[in-house]
Amino acid sequence: MTKTFLIAGAAGGPGGRVVTVALAAGHNVVATDLAPDAVPVPQEHRDRLRVRALDVTDPASARDAVACTVAEFGAVDVLAHSAGARSVGSIEDMPEDEFHRDVNVNRRYPDL
Repeated sequence: MTKTFLIAGAAGGPGGRVVTVALAAGHNVVATDLAPDAVPVPQEHRDRLRVRALDVTDPASARDAVACTVAEFGAVDVLAHSAGARSVGSIEDMPEDEFHRDVNVNRRYPDL
């Protein structure tokens, strides 16, 4: 049975691997990323793959990604949150806005 995957952080790393595996298994995929142009689009899967921008720290952007997935494929069967942010250095030296960005991306989005 074909499932529809909505994948955040699909431009690389674990999210990119989920895209590859889901497509190879014959599933529909909506691959999202803050940098959607960085998401590879294999020609052989263009009919089952859609790529969209998604800012996981913005609830309206998340709602839009879900709504577009449902409009395109009828449902979201699998949600993969693979987006992540990582700052380099000690927390004592990290600017406050960078700290909040990391927390929002890595901890807040899964709760939306």
